[in-house]
Amino acid sequence: MVTIKAVLRIQGQFEGRIIRRTLDSKDCEGKTLLNLPLCKQIHGILTLTDREQQIIEALAQQAKDRLVVAPLYIIRLTLI
Repeated sequence: MVTIKAVLRIQGQFEGRIIRRTLDSKDCEGKTLLNLPLCKQIHGILTLTDREQQIIEALAQQAKDRLVVAPLYIIRLTLI
């Protein structure tokens, strides 16, 4: 219970910020925080369904639509 209260207090203090933990992160006793197995990457080729392809295309279009391209303005300076 005390641990949960401490965690909630710390989370409140860091609200809106990121706490980054790595595989080398240690607790106050020097013990490893994250005991994760090594990362295993599997490369393969996926065949998407029509629905999955449509979702990806829609998300890509939304990302393109959000891009803002500012027009080029020629600024003319007049020295007085």
